[in-house]
Amino acid sequence: MTFLLLSKALLVVSMNIFIFFYIDDSLLAANQFAGLGVAAILPALLYAVVQTGLSEELFFRGFLLKRLAQSFGVQMGNIMQSLLFGCIHGALLWLALPALAVLLVILLTALAGYIMGWLNKRLSGGSILTSS
Repeated sequence: MTFLLLSKALLVVSMNIFIFFYIDDSLLAANQFAGLGVAAILPALLYAVVQTGLSEELFFRGFLLKRLAQSFGVQMGNIMQSLLFGCIHGALLWLALPALAVLLVILLTALAGYIMGWLNKRLSGGSILTSS
């Protein structure tokens, strides 16, 4: 459990540092809630959970990792799903960021995807509850 919390904290901190230095605020999904104050808390939370977190976990770790692990083994399946996870996030920012920044996005999100897949397999037998 400590490793889970530590890994999530490390990923959140590194992503926030990256966002602060490289990404224009207008590119962030959270920008649509800017200026709404306290009224934005519930919609932003629902957006974060349903639109991003839950849908990504269901597809990448819940669906894709299980299929890839069946075909290629758990380790290779996890590497494959995490690289695809990273590449998709990099592709979303391809035109907005310099190439080195895009590579960093790909690597950080791939690492996050790998850790979440590994934690799901190790701590909850493949359930996405661990990483959600």
